[in-house]
Amino acid sequence: MSTPRPDYNIFKDLDDYLTIALEVNTKYAEDTTSLFCNSITVNNNSKKQIIELCRKFVSFFNKLKSNYQNDSITQPTRKYPEYLNFWLNHQLKIQVISEEDKLVLYKHLQDNYQQLDEDSKLKNKLYNINDNDFKSMNMLYELYKNYNGPLSDYNDDCNNFLKKFKVNYDKCLYRCYAEGDSKLCAVMKKFRDLYDEKKFPRAQTCNASSQKLPKLSEYCTIEPTVSEDYNIGYQLVQTADTSIRYELPKLTEANHNELKDLIWLQYNMSFHYDEEKKKTYMMKVLYQFIFYCNENKKNLKLSLFMKEFIRKYYTTNEAEYKEIFTECEGKDNKEIYGQWYKNCKEKFGKDILLIRDNANSYLQQQENYIKELPTLDLLILKAKALFQDSESMSKYSTTIISIMISIFLCLFFLYKLTPLSSIFRKEKKRRKIPLFFPERSINDVKHDNSGNMKTKPKRGKIRFSYQPT
Repeated sequence: MSTPRPDYNIFKDLDDYLTIALEVNTKYAEDTTSLFCNSITVNNNSKKQIIELCRKFVSFFNKLKSNYQNDSITQPTRKYPEYLNFWLNHQLKIQVISEEDKLVLYKHLQDNYQQLDEDSKLKNKLYNINDNDFKSMNMLYELYKNYNGPLSDYNDDCNNFLKKFKVNYDKCLYRCYAEGDSKLCAVMKKFRDLYDEKKFPRAQTCNASSQKLPKLSEYCTIEPTVSEDYNIGYQLVQTADTSIRYELPKLTEANHNELKDLIWLQYNMSFHYDEEKKKTYMMKVLYQFIFYCNENKKNLKLSLFMKEFIRKYYTTNEAEYKEIFTECEGKDNKEIYGQWYKNCKEKFGKDILLIRDNANSYLQQQENYIKELPTLDLLILKAKALFQDSESMSKYSTTIISIMISIFLCLFFLYKLTPLSSIFRKEKKRRKIPLFFPERSINDVKHDNSGNMKTKPKRGKIRFSYQPT
């Protein structure tokens, strides 16, 4: 039988679970229903360790079941059996239990759980979670633990508390969007709702200084597709591919670091607990976007990337950008983000104004620029793009041939109908040498031809003429 895929959304009540777990660690030996754990057969030094873990599991289950048995309204949504399985997996990894001993423990619990579980809540819920799923679940565990955790864990310092929260949140965000874990993405959206409802239950003093969590977009599969305008940005940050789809240069850390990170997260911003840092990040992203567009202005596919960026990112954060623009225009802003706005305006004055007034106008400007290119330039760009795109070579072979014929005909008519033809038709003038010399009358020819013995040819050349008979 195949191993089931675990449910990631099991940490909403983590605060309760952790509180009960603390009690279990000191009182598990008092639970007599866990005595069946003593009969586990393990032939190594870890037997005592495994028996203790088994008894803690039984005690933990009994405590959770008792805690929620009268909660008839929300009990169907309680997922403590699923959490118990994660907890057991977590403990086994922490204590470095071998794979062989893990299987022994799971089998022993599965064979005996009915002694304490009349309602079969643990049925099909006890299994070894695969490494990939466990990695994602453990990230969520750390995030929720950080969210609920006591401030004393972080030396009563809000800055350190928020730094650790940012690390855990951004790890989950990266795992979700950049590595393609759609299940984790779904839980992240639920976590955002929980955060918006109540920020840091045990860290009230940090609420005032913390920012809202950015909105999260719908997860898009990162698998390659045949669609021309799907997930273009993701193609620009890949490092494994040798060919560049859409013929757009890939983003580099040197010139597009923040923009590259944003696209890795499918246009979702990482968490910024400091307002100035968030605004600086946003201005860097916009500056790098305009810089990239100017670098690749003659690329036929640039407008597709621009459209994606505006739709997925800029429109979502347009209100915040307008606030930044207003703030930077109204006074001499000495903040870092103010300097980025100033640099952007000095280098890309017209572009930043178009985006500020209407981002779609910036897109329209690029589309018009391509349309207004000379016909020959446009044909050459199209041919170049098609030849460089390995996928297009087979798909658009007829189009390629047509374009090449068009270029040939264009050059042919340029040759025939313009002054270029006269240049090519010029020939070097040569002195014509007659094939035959004209006949001359000879009045006096001596038989011995003695009169011509001393004749010298002109310029040292002797010429003969031939008269056919």
